[in-house]
Amino acid sequence: MKLNTPFLKKITFLLLSLFFILSCDKDDIPQKQTTGVNTGIEAINNETSRLDKVLTSESITTNFSITVIDEDNNSISNATVKIANKESHTNNNGFTLIENITVNKDFQAINVNANGYTPSIKTITPSTNGVSNVTVTLLKPTFIKIFSAAEGGVVSNDNISIEFPKDAIADQNGNLYEGEVKTTVTYYNPNSETFVQSMPGTLVGLDDSNSLQSLISKGMIKVDLTDNSGNELEIFEGKEATIKLPAGNNDPTTIPFWHLNEEKGLWVQTGTATKNGNQYIASVKHFSTYNLDVPGETIDLTVVLKDTNNNLLANQKAILKATNSNGSYEIEVETDNKGEFTVIKAPKGANYNLNIITDCETITLPVGIINQTTQKEFLVSFNNARYLTLNGVLNKCNNEIWANKVFTIELENGNQQDLVTAYADTEGKYSITKVLCNYDTTTTYKGKIRVINGVNDIIKENDFIFNVNNLIKNIIVCNGAVEIVNERIYEGDYEINSDQDLEEFIAGNYTKITGTLEIENITATDLTGLENLTIVEDYLYIRYNNNLINLKGLENLIKVNTFLVITSNSSLVNLQGIEKLTDTDILIDSNTNLTSLKGIENIKITDEYAKEFNFTIANSDLLTDITALSHLEEFQTLIIANHAILQNLSGLESLKKLSSLVISNNKLLNNLNGLENLSELGTIEITDNVSLINFCSLNTQMISNIDDTETIVTDPISNITYTISDFEILENNYNPTKQDLLNGNCNQ
Repeated sequence: MKLNTPFLKKITFLLLSLFFILSCDKDDIPQKQTTGVNTGIEAINNETSRLDKVLTSESITTNFSITVIDEDNNSISNATVKIANKESHTNNNGFTLIENITVNKDFQAINVNANGYTPSIKTITPSTNGVSNVTVTLLKPTFIKIFSAAEGGVVSNDNISIEFPKDAIADQNGNLYEGEVKTTVTYYNPNSETFVQSMPGTLVGLDDSNSLQSLISKGMIKVDLTDNSGNELEIFEGKEATIKLPAGNNDPTTIPFWHLNEEKGLWVQTGTATKNGNQYIASVKHFSTYNLDVPGETIDLTVVLKDTNNNLLANQKAILKATNSNGSYEIEVETDNKGEFTVIKAPKGANYNLNIITDCETITLPVGIINQTTQKEFLVSFNNARYLTLNGVLNKCNNEIWANKVFTIELENGNQQDLVTAYADTEGKYSITKVLCNYDTTTTYKGKIRVINGVNDIIKENDFIFNVNNLIKNIIVCNGAVEIVNERIYEGDYEINSDQDLEEFIAGNYTKITGTLEIENITATDLTGLENLTIVEDYLYIRYNNNLINLKGLENLIKVNTFLVITSNSSLVNLQGIEKLTDTDILIDSNTNLTSLKGIENIKITDEYAKEFNFTIANSDLLTDITALSHLEEFQTLIIANHAILQNLSGLESLKKLSSLVISNNKLLNNLNGLENLSELGTIEITDNVSLINFCSLNTQMISNIDDTETIVTDPISNITYTISDFEILENNYNPTKQDLLNGNCNQ
């Protein structure tokens, strides 16, 4: 049979083609890349190296008091908190304590993770005073989507989207991953009410020129990629994902894009985002947390908050806000145990405000424009909240002081809970002032004092009655138990007659003296060390202390049952230190340098005690001012005598009722202005005031009720006879009779 030639040619061509195909080296066919590096680790290592070159290497050893909450202000228990090489977990109140840890002086990252919430980092400037108080707010993810790594895909929600090309996902070793990818996305909306509290890191970033800048955020996003087993995934080497985020109408057309370095807790510039309509678009080569920010020049700012009595306000939350042409910078801060916080690399030239936040009110303090590193101090006054000062001594067994120790006081007020973090200093002493809401002066509130000894919580339940604004709680921790020693009582009289006596009294930490306390002949300029003293049951004498300038150290003294006698302290200038004293008779005599009564302007005399209250100020040649008495309305006896340059009685305008008034031998006093509102008076003695010519401030109706009948009295011992009267105006420049005053002849 004859074969068909064209057919043979086709067969021959096909066989030759097949031969050449089969003989080709398989390496000549392009292969899919399946290995690489972990792009996230590579990026973080590079960022960390750059940051190390600009951050300080100085460190401090300090303590961290940390509370973890959600965006509804609910406590998150069993959250993992990690700082440097230490890790802890929050208790049922969302609280944990990390003590005695060495950290970077300027910036320290706090890593927090809790089941069901997006992990976060909060970066602060640690306190050098003892305790850094920190609140971390965790959010739940904004959305969770799944896509195929082999096919790529877009995950989106509202105005947020992330586009992944195919074959763009790697496992933790950098190898190509082709399975399902769980994408967990959390968006931090700059317009949200919780943005300031929940945003990760802090608003400081390293720009492309390796300079630390302040940042004003236009939004942040955290993206976590995991496989079906929860293992972390990354973007495959050489691939990029495209992120689209919301953009505001007034936001710039291009904006630097920043990545959070999780080791340092600071942002590092990693490119630029471009605005397209109402979205910013940026490409990234790794995940997890990114930020749209406008950078700017920086200053450092330290703020100290005090109450109106100059007590340092601890544990106080606030929002520091700065506004400039780029927008608004806001950061959450919290004062340490000394009422202080520091923000490093805040915007330069911005206009600052500080919002002080409590459960019952928020007040705004204008700070002003700041162009250079500075420190500011503010006195904070609330309308609805009250201040509570807790102080005392923390001891171990055998009264050994427990120095440099943090502990907490947890207060319960119905469903409201308040946490006070206290710090015992090098002498074991603590003093903490906290702003509280909704606490009255009669209710007994439950509380717990918690001391962490190693890994064990030692708890003491204790009742709190806030009938005064200052509570003494001396604490002894011994053999796994806490004992509250509310009072260290000295039974009987105590005489301090030397500096050594004073040191021994201070060492005793006494809160109460059942007898008389005498403080004499010491060389100190004030009474520092007596802060624990609250009550003296009998007399308190402060006399013959030639260097004493004021009474600071007696700030917690609330009661002297019989008489406070302050006499013959030749350097005493004012009475600062006894502001909390209540219901005590007072004699102030022969303090030759005393210029004013400053220090007693807040002394409280209850209505019940006022009718028994005796106050004497005498023999102070430099006294010019008694306005510290301006809040008092009633006395039993008021004596103002023997002052060389006192010219008026300004400060007595509130005085309405007296049993006895003595004004004697005040050489420059020429009128009684200040007594206009005195309407009830039993006896009056105004004598030997050589310049006094004007009595017109005396109420005539009141004068009419005073008996001016003279009574002859004979002293049974000396047998001297003299006359007395409830009305005596003698030996002044002008000496009107009772009838003269009633007739209107009140001045010369």
